[in-house]
Order: sequence, then structure tokens, then C-alpha cells
Amino acid sequence: MKPTKWLPVVLLIALAATSACGSPIPEAKYSGVNAGAVLAPGGDSDNGFNDMTIAALGRAHHRIGVGIKRVTLSQRGDERAQRLNQLADQRYSPVIAVGDKYAADLSDVASQHSRTMFAIVDCPAPRAENVVNITFAEEQGSYLMGVAAARKSGSGHLGFIGGSSDAHTRRYQAGFVAGARSVKPNIAIDVQYLAGQPGVSSSDGRNSPTAARGIAAQMLERGADVLYHAAGSSGLGVFDAVVTARAQGNRGVWAIGSDTDQQLVTTPEQQKIILTSMVKRVDNAVFAFLADYSAGKATGGVRLMTLAGHSMDFAASGGYLVKYKLIAELNRVKQAIVDGKITVPTAP
Repeated sequence: MKPTKWLPVVLLIALAATSACGSPIPEAKYSGVNAGAVLAPGGDSDNGFNDMTIAALGRAHHRIGVGIKRVTLSQRGDERAQRLNQLADQRYSPVIAVGDKYAADLSDVASQHSRTMFAIVDCPAPRAENVVNITFAEEQGSYLMGVAAARKSGSGHLGFIGGSSDAHTRRYQAGFVAGARSVKPNIAIDVQYLAGQPGVSSSDGRNSPTAARGIAAQMLERGADVLYHAAGSSGLGVFDAVVTARAQGNRGVWAIGSDTDQQLVTTPEQQKIILTSMVKRVDNAVFAFLADYSAGKATGGVRLMTLAGHSMDFAASGGYLVKYKLIAELNRVKQAIVDGKITVPTAP
């Protein structure tokens, strides 16, 4: 088992926080709030939700004086309930669970610790008075991906691959289609969902890269030249299909990732075909929640994070948005959504 990582409750966290001139950044006075977090299996250095949660904890510690403690699970992840109970028993509040796989365990643990506030990242369940569901307006970020895809497409033909056809994933589809058609009203968009495909169970759509590779290859053969996935680790299969198509001479094909900056979690060959990614800024979302909780403003229920709250964005780390001069337009569209000039649909 990977060692559990603890950060002290009092303000003794060993972060090398320095200003530009090298002097220490003053830490905030201890606020009296002690926050605990249970990370997703795999721990830190995931270039994803775990690392962003850790960054939020560090920011809350230094800026508003929150005492913090984080727990890393084993790769098995079968000790979720144990770790949640452990933090609640030690009187941490809030206790933050990173990822939707905590939903079932959190429902039980929260009912047993009614005086503890819990939060779960990127999941609308469970619903309870002492659970904050930190969710994201995926349709808004996906709208930006649609704009980028339509601008880059030479064939006028796109593809969308989702993990499962639930209401949550359809938000990605709705935003992507709307964004693309705001640029090219007649653009063709193929849509496929993995759950229920041959060999893919209804619950395994986000963990079926082989099936995703096959569907992506079919879309590319039919003429789609930019594919957007909202399919978790299945998206790696989408990237592989685009890499293969490029190697076979189809040089104008691209993929777009979702949820995290997928330039940071893919192979060098895959990075060459990832135009951009829709990023959920979990660091900003968790920090905002901790700030509100420390100020006595956080209540149970769904907390929807949007472009307006700087909790969603597009990734430019591959350099392709700069190369193809797309950043200025994406920023203009983003601001129009924030200002209410563009209303993004939440269902196809």
C-alpha cells in the first residue's frame, strides 16, 4: 500500500512558499477550520483532480488559515469508507472526497456523522444536508471545445464519443454541438456512446479504451476530422485511433480531451494530436468552497461551478491553440457566456 500522507492540523505545513524576492509569504492566522481530504486512488502527481485538490488545500492553508490533512488511498481504493470515517472521527470538517467513486460510501458515512460537513468533487450524489456536491457546468466548457473543433475542421465533420448516455454526459454533447454549430451551422457531428456497445457493460463506458478506439476509427473513416470525448479513461482509445490515422496518412485529424489537461497524462505521440482539453478547475472550485465554509457560508446541496467562477477553462498547453490562432476567439466566447450573451443548452 502506498503510504498515507498526512499534513498537520496546525499551521506547520512544510510548503516552500516564497515571494518573487525569496522571502517567505506570510501565512494567514489559523482560522479554526480543519479540512480533511481523501484523494482518488493513485495519490498525488496525477496531473489531475488529486493534484488540483492538493493545490487548493495549500492555498486555503496559506491564504485563509485552514488546517489541512490529506489521505492517499491504495490503488485498490477499497478503503474509502474507512478513510472518510477516520477523518470525521478525528473531527475534521469539512471532509472532501475526490471523485464520483466515493458516492455510495459517502452516503453511509455522512449519515453517521451529521455534525460533519462533507464535500464530493465532480458528483451530484449523494444528496444530504451535510454534503456539498461540487459539480461543473460541463456544457459551458464543451461549448468552447465545439468552437475550437469547428474552426479547426477541414472536412466539416466532427465526432463526439461519450462514456454513457446519462444526463450528465449529455451535457458535454449539448455544449459541444451548440458551440460547433455557432461557427458552422451545417457541420456534421457523429455521436456515439460506449455503454451498451458490444462488450461494454452499462457501467463500464468510462473504462473501455478498446471499444472507444474502434468507434473513433469508424468516425475517422467516415470523414470526421476532430473527435471530442467525454469518456474518462476510454478517451485514451480515442487518442490512439487518431494517432493511428495520422500515421496512415490522414494528417488533418485531431482529438480533444475533457475534464483535465490531457496533454499532461498522455504519451508523446498522443500529445501531438490533442488540440485542446476542456478543464475542470478543481483547484479553484475546492478553494472557493473552503473559503465559503470558513466564512460560515457553505450549506449542503449542489454547488454548480461555471466559467464565471473560473472553475472551468480550456487548455492551451500543447501550443496548438496559439499556433492556429484560436485563443482570442475562445476567450471572447467564454466572456460572452459569462456575460449571459450566450446561453448554452444542457441537453441535446
